[in-house]
Amino acid sequence: MAFGGVGKSALVAEWLRRLADDNWRGAQYVLGHSFYSQGSRDDAQVSAEGFIDEALQFLGDPNPEQGSAWEKGARLARLMRRTKTLLILDGLEPMQWGAASVEVGKIKDQGLTALVRELAADNAGLCVITTRQTVADIPAAAKIDLEALSDKAGAALLQALGVKGLQQELEAASRQVKGHGLALRLLGTYLAKVCKGDVRRIGEVDLSRVDKRLGGHAFKLVEKYERWLGDGIELSILRLLGLFDRPAEVDCLAAVCAAPVIPGLTEALVDVTVEDCQWAVSNLVDYGLLSPDAVAEDGNPRAVVAGSQFSILNSLDAHPLIREYFATQLTEQYPEATREAHRRLYEHLKQVAPELPDTLQAMMPLYHAVAHGGKAGLWNEVLIDVVYNRIQRQGEAFSVKKLGAMGTDLAALTALFEVPFTRPNPNLTEKYQAYVLNLVGFRLRALGRLAEATQPIQLRIELGVVAKDWKNTALNASNLSELYLTLGDVAAVRVGEQAVELSDRSGDFFQRMSKRIKVADALHQTGRLQGSLLAFREAEALQAEHQPEYPLLYSLPGFCYCDLLLEQGLLESGGAVSTGQSAAAPEADSDGVSSWLVRCGEVRKRTETTLDWWKNHFINGGILNFALDHLTLGRTDLLEATLRHGNPVEAVTAEGVITLLQQAQQHLDQSVSLLRQGGRQDYLPRGLLARGTLARVSSQLIVDQSPLTKEDYLEKAERDLTEVEQIAGRSNMLIHQIEAALERCRLALALEDQAQARIKLDEAKALVKRTERPYVPHVPQWDGWEPPEYIGLFEEGEMVGYYRRNGEIAALEERIG
Repeated sequence: MAFGGVGKSALVAEWLRRLADDNWRGAQYVLGHSFYSQGSRDDAQVSAEGFIDEALQFLGDPNPEQGSAWEKGARLARLMRRTKTLLILDGLEPMQWGAASVEVGKIKDQGLTALVRELAADNAGLCVITTRQTVADIPAAAKIDLEALSDKAGAALLQALGVKGLQQELEAASRQVKGHGLALRLLGTYLAKVCKGDVRRIGEVDLSRVDKRLGGHAFKLVEKYERWLGDGIELSILRLLGLFDRPAEVDCLAAVCAAPVIPGLTEALVDVTVEDCQWAVSNLVDYGLLSPDAVAEDGNPRAVVAGSQFSILNSLDAHPLIREYFATQLTEQYPEATREAHRRLYEHLKQVAPELPDTLQAMMPLYHAVAHGGKAGLWNEVLIDVVYNRIQRQGEAFSVKKLGAMGTDLAALTALFEVPFTRPNPNLTEKYQAYVLNLVGFRLRALGRLAEATQPIQLRIELGVVAKDWKNTALNASNLSELYLTLGDVAAVRVGEQAVELSDRSGDFFQRMSKRIKVADALHQTGRLQGSLLAFREAEALQAEHQPEYPLLYSLPGFCYCDLLLEQGLLESGGAVSTGQSAAAPEADSDGVSSWLVRCGEVRKRTETTLDWWKNHFINGGILNFALDHLTLGRTDLLEATLRHGNPVEAVTAEGVITLLQQAQQHLDQSVSLLRQGGRQDYLPRGLLARGTLARVSSQLIVDQSPLTKEDYLEKAERDLTEVEQIAGRSNMLIHQIEAALERCRLALALEDQAQARIKLDEAKALVKRTERPYVPHVPQWDGWEPPEYIGLFEEGEMVGYYRRNGEIAALEERIG
């Protein structure tokens, strides 16, 4: 770990060279990837999808593009564990949250997070990371801080570069640039080439201190080189690199430098010969300003740019600090030339890409075209011609549904924002601003970046209200309410109320029905069960009125309603074993238990009916709908088993309880599998929690009649619960963190660990406290709206939080003592 330019990558590269000479010291596979070519800015939006797909393919994964980002990262880790694999992740900082974020140091990309965490936990080989900041996801990993070079080492580097002088003079020169590796190299090369290697002429170089993170001394030294080089081929090539946030492909360089000349940028390059271009590039490599592999080793022209002045070059690249220096210069000093260059790159990349690419690799020219088109000022054209028509394939959402390229999509869409992801480019039409906000909101949510996703969705709501687009705005308010709910923010109630008003204003049946569900679910989570029930019943009445052939709530609305119906039967009472999801409990008498068994039967019948609709009546069932129905059926079987077990009134044979729990296992396994298949990280914790609870309950109820031991069941519970904690933790899903803490408490009690149970219960209570906010009511904007009776149940300023588990928390308090 060290600041940019200190020499992290150079050090690892030298280590790898020595390792290769030693036959890799037992490593069977060696993989390396550099992220820092995307730039060193804290707000860089990059993705690890391409790297992970390639690595999976390299290690023999039969379906490298299958699964969510998190699953692919975890799968890659498993493949690496099979043997001694050396993995180098170089320049990780663009993939980490910067100092301005509350998540400082954490990895942004889900797949990369899964890979690094899994390898840190168990790895037969070695993973080496270079970065500018601590990787917060793996705090226990060994860390080597690369401080500035010592005076002695800095002096040795200057000598190696051809600088002459007394030892104390060389050490003083090193101190003057604070031992910064890149600065020393640039300084030494400059002194050697311009000042005949005389260290005493260091005063001719302005080494005023600037912000280290923006290049510091390196920027000043690059500026000095610029003046020394003068206008010519070398300087023109360096300026070209400022157009790219990646290594510059030679075909792209040729496209920029084609006739006619771009004034201020390509005058020295349009008519340059191949030999002169090669000479200039070799000089820049010698000066340390270009990467050393710029010239093709075989010396043969590249077919893709035959006849071009760049035909015998590989791609050109430089340290990001150098590239960003010239990017800033181009934008500030040559704005018209810069826009024209980006326009040429945009047109070129559109042409070389397949019209409708079918793989992520084939899609990359279009993603790069989006970035260049945005910098060329072609925002509306980029959005429609490239993003909408070719990347998304209009309504197909091809890049995310077929390629799973959530992160790559998101990185490309930054070009259409003035401030990602809160301020779309104002040159986009309002309609297009709304569209791009929808795109990024969905992708942020799918990537588990829930807190970030709230901002573009809120902006989309504001635009929709101005445009009087009630239907789509109601949909966005509904999505925002659900996001707030998952994050444990009771603003979900207010936004849900707004969604109801907007849906009523739209007059659309489906919107009116589904938005009442959002209020009902929010009220459920805050503990207002009666108000929640009223809203669910009204929603189902609307459903029956407009689709009499399908009179029950189905899909997510049906799942949420069944969740409420099962709510009060899921707490231990009269010796029953808690499944861990309730607010009240049935009495131990026959009327109490029997009434809950009747409710289980009603929920089971309702869910089996909707599952039949998906299988036999609806054309597009969708993975999520099947997953949620199986989740409800699994929870219902689990509840019924706990109610019947050991109850003298509703006694059944042990085989009957086992059958119910086996049915629950089948349903919950299928639900989790489907949620994984659909990449639904936002719903997966629900399935995992239920399945983990089932394993814990099974360890108490049927261990004597099962081939599995109590330890086997508890290990299964531990595994599912750990995954819930990982998903909820990385995505700030506060309500799932609360549920996980409570299940940890119950698991500790199953292990007879009272102390740990107390710790986890206190943790759950503290998390609930974090959800508490004073209620801010929704202020209706439509004079003709008559709010339903479940709107405005809270007083303004009343403290509201995730109180759904208050009854169970009280019961656990009593049990722990």
